[in-house]
Amino acid sequence: MYQNEKACYSRPGKDTTHDYEAGFDDAQKLQNLRGKLLKSAEAIKQTFEIATGLQTHQSKVYGSEMVCAAEYTRLSSICTQLQSHRRVLVALIDLQSGATNLVSM
Repeated sequence: MYQNEKACYSRPGKDTTHDYEAGFDDAQKLQNLRGKLLKSAEAIKQTFEIATGLQTHQSKVYGSEMVCAAEYTRLSSICTQLQSHRRVLVALIDLQSGATNLVSM
């Protein structure tokens, strides 16, 4: 969050006591962070697709018997958690993008 603080509170061309220097290396760090966030979001998306695929397969195999009801419930819980994590990552990507725009000014 240091980069976000720098991006929001730096003043270009005006030095103050509480000012931060925002330079090219900060933009590089933010770009690196963006890459990691995007990779994480994609990994979560792929994991979600695998989990929902397992749920579909399990439904086809066991039908209404739901022999593995506990596993199906666990997969549902995992899918819900993955969706939540993905929403957080999307919010972080938006925040990172805004910080990058401010640093690059």
